Formats: sequence, C-alpha cells, structure tokens
Amino acid sequence: MKPELLLRRFLATCKEMMDNGLSKSRFIALLFARHISFTHRSEPSARPYLTSLKKLEKQWIKESGSSKAEIDSSYALLEFYDAFSLLICQNQIPPQERRPEISIGPSGTSFQFFQQQERLIVMPWPFEPDSFEVSYERLVLTQINFQRDKVFREALRKAKVKLCKVMISRH
Repeated sequence: MKPELLLRRFLATCKEMMDNGLSKSRFIALLFARHISFTHRSEPSARPYLTSLKKLEKQWIKESGSSKAEIDSSYALLEFYDAFSLLICQNQIPPQERRPEISIGPSGTSFQFFQQQERLIVMPWPFEPDSFEVSYERLVLTQINFQRDKVFREALRKAKVKLCKVMISRH
C-alpha cells in the first residue's frame, strides 16, 4: 500500500477515534490522544497529527476539570492494563518462571509477572483481591495473509472462537 494512502487511513482512523472520545468526555479524549501518541510516536508521517493533539491537551485538561498529573497517572494505569492484556492474549508468557516486565505503573513501580503452575503471579501485587480469573476470546484463523481489510474482517467474523481463562494471583 502506498505511504500516502496509509497516512490517510491512519488519520481517518485517528479522527474517528478522537471524535468518539470527544463525544464521551474530554478526559477520554485525552487518554485516546495519549495512546495514539504512544503507539505512533516513532512514525515521522504521524508527527503533524500528534503535534495537533498535543496542542489541544491544555484546553481539554481545563475543560475536563483535570490536571496533567491526573491524566499522566490515568494513562499509566491504562497502559499497564493494555500491556498486560496483550501479553496474556498473545500468549507471551515465558516458561521456567522467567519474569518479564508488564509495564511501569502509575506510581512509577515496575511490575513483572510469571507463570507458576496454572496461575500468573504479578509482582508487586497491585490488586485488591488475592486472586481473580479473567477470560478472553481467541479467534482461530487458518489463513495468515489477507489481500484486503474487508476479506480479513470477514474471516474474523467467521473464525472459530476459543474461550480462554487465566487465573491471576498474588501467590
């Protein structure tokens, strides 16, 4: 796909996402803007758009009645859960109790996890209950490459669904 077409698609997707966020609240839009900036920060073609989002940040913080510190903390929490869910859903759980970092949490603490028997142990423990179970769907595709998004989306709709569960625990 041509770079200019990719850029147009990227901008259209981001604009739609930001419009959805703004229709909910300025706070959500700020989190969306942070996430777009995080995921696309190394793409030179995205810089003008990211700069435009950054310019709106002070206005949205004021309109939301928040502070930069509150947005920073909230985004760090969102990023922690996003990173952890991706590690789990993509089955990136290393063997032999190796302890990869999940993320740096809102307090600046580095969180790690490892598998012990049938549980994922998180250290240090950031949750209130001592353990809990999460479930997620995994779509099973038999084809690896798709020529068009439309074909890919249709394959996702028709894919076999596998329900997965994982126990997350303090010990």
